[in-house]
Amino acid sequence: MFDPWRIFRGLFLVIGCVAATALLPPWTSRREQLLALNSLYLALATCAIALPAGMLLAGLLARTDAPGRRIAFYVLAALLFMPLYLQTAAWDAGFGRQGWYSAVLGSLAAPPLEKWRGAVWVHAMAAIPWTALIIAAGLRRPPPECEEAALLDAAPAAVFARITLPFAWGAVGLAALWVFIATAGEITVADMYQVNTYARELYIGFALGEFLIGPGEAEAAASATFGIWPGVVVTGWLAIAAAVFLTRLTHWDQPASPRPPRTYSLGRFRPFAGLLLLAAILLIAAVPLANFVYQAGVRVEQIGDRLERYWTPVKVVQMLAESPSRFGREIGWTSAIGVLTASLAVALAAPLAWFARRGGWRSIPALVIAVVGMATPGPLIGLGLIAVFNREDSPLLVWLYDRTLFAPVATALARTIPWAILVLWLAFRTIPAETLESGALDGAGPLTRFLRLAAPQRLAAFGLAWLLSLVISTGELAASILVIPPGVDTLAVRIFGLIHAGVDDQVAAICLTLVLAVVALAAIGWTLLKRSRLPIFFNVQ
Repeated sequence: MFDPWRIFRGLFLVIGCVAATALLPPWTSRREQLLALNSLYLALATCAIALPAGMLLAGLLARTDAPGRRIAFYVLAALLFMPLYLQTAAWDAGFGRQGWYSAVLGSLAAPPLEKWRGAVWVHAMAAIPWTALIIAAGLRRPPPECEEAALLDAAPAAVFARITLPFAWGAVGLAALWVFIATAGEITVADMYQVNTYARELYIGFALGEFLIGPGEAEAAASATFGIWPGVVVTGWLAIAAAVFLTRLTHWDQPASPRPPRTYSLGRFRPFAGLLLLAAILLIAAVPLANFVYQAGVRVEQIGDRLERYWTPVKVVQMLAESPSRFGREIGWTSAIGVLTASLAVALAAPLAWFARRGGWRSIPALVIAVVGMATPGPLIGLGLIAVFNREDSPLLVWLYDRTLFAPVATALARTIPWAILVLWLAFRTIPAETLESGALDGAGPLTRFLRLAAPQRLAAFGLAWLLSLVISTGELAASILVIPPGVDTLAVRIFGLIHAGVDDQVAAICLTLVLAVVALAAIGWTLLKRSRLPIFFNVQ
């Protein structure tokens, strides 16, 4: 049933975060406090848009007979694989300072997306697929027996409001935590729209040379533009959120009931629900994609004393065909870093997840590593790696840092290993205990049970963890942008630099190519997901 204390506890947590920022040590400056508050406000504003939209979509997808829900589910699932810099570029191509809207219909001086408005909008659009699918998974967990018993005495709408929806409050909390984690530690959108969060300020400080830590420079770095206390507060928020998120999510290892949940009939409102789903998909997916298609195919020619803009599909095809060769070097480096990172992430996550599957103290190493990787803002990971490896007194460390892919792989690994751990952890927990006990009775040791019993049964989960790590590592930007060695350039870093000057036809074309690649990878990931027996996702009937 509905528990109002959950709302009070959530409000208390938010108030506590604001109070923790306001009560920073007295020697911190007003600017330092504003940096931490800006990070919190950006996350809260994103939640204010993404959570209501996600709850509405989740209800239509998971528990109703709304037409088009299967297609909508697949589109939202594919958007989970879309890197944030691609989504930023997509919205800026249409409604940024150099977007088609400002050039054709509006004014270059006042684009629809700028500053806080642009940052909140892009983060919210990127977060809606996550919130919708997390909450949808929660909505399918109520026991069907409870709902069927309630339907004997109440209308379906009342049963949904009083029985089904309260079961999803935990999923709503999980979705809010993920939005908070994903928003507060990122720099892509904040730097694009010049919103001064703590993570962006770290990146700007590095770009201006204020955090170049070398021998004898530790004190100077500590007294640089701003102190460490905003970082302590922001990272503390994120660590708490990540710990709660991971511990709650790993308890979804078994469905609440083996029976499929009831589907509520919308009756005469069914066409309206279908239109609502269509409008949501058009807004979240079709509009950004159309922005790329338009920018890739637009031509500008001077006719007399004026410039004429027109669009042609021939140019779109031409630009798509030229993109792989134009960005071939970046594609090669990105692929190399992604494959190395994904392979290392699965290799390191597998023993941690296997050891953690039984819970208790055994899960502490996996949980700590996952929380640290998920919660630490990207620029802090990059700066920490610089502080350790960029040392003139150690030629080996300098060689690793400047002459190999060690630094970008290490930063990407920090971001990917939490998800690899989570996928394999959940997969291993679904292996029947009788299978492992039978192996132990036959004399198989822990390593043999893992290699010959557990791993062969969950090969699809290994493939899903590897694919997910590949996508995350190739899209990682906040940490890797600080440690890319000389002569190496990735697609994320290159596109991030280019979109600051506006999304032109070349940038739109390579982004459109990447979108097509991500859609293909998402289709492979969906196939692996259905075979991996992970219970936190669901198949729309």
